[in-house]
Amino acid sequence: AVGRVQRTFQDFVVDVTFSGNLLVVKTLPGSAQVVAAALDGLQLESVAGTVAGDDAVLVVAKDGRPEPSSPAARELFKEFLAWRQKG
Repeated sequence: AVGRVQRTFQDFVVDVTFSGNLLVVKTLPGSAQVVAAALDGLQLESVAGTVAGDDAVLVVAKDGRPEPSSPAARELFKEFLAWRQKG
């Protein structure tokens, strides 16, 4: 699986940058979803999730905290989890 991701990166990725726990993988136009699917397929423990556009993938790395750091994010997190519960 890692070999497939490496080939995907070699074929489609043009740059990788970051800010904090957010990574931006810049791809050739129209290739971001292929790259994101390859990353998602690895099911990396350190990745909270990916979001693909046309030519960029946002990768959210887990930061090890047990809950979101801001009060607003904590409230949203709890609300989203509650919405998942079947009634």
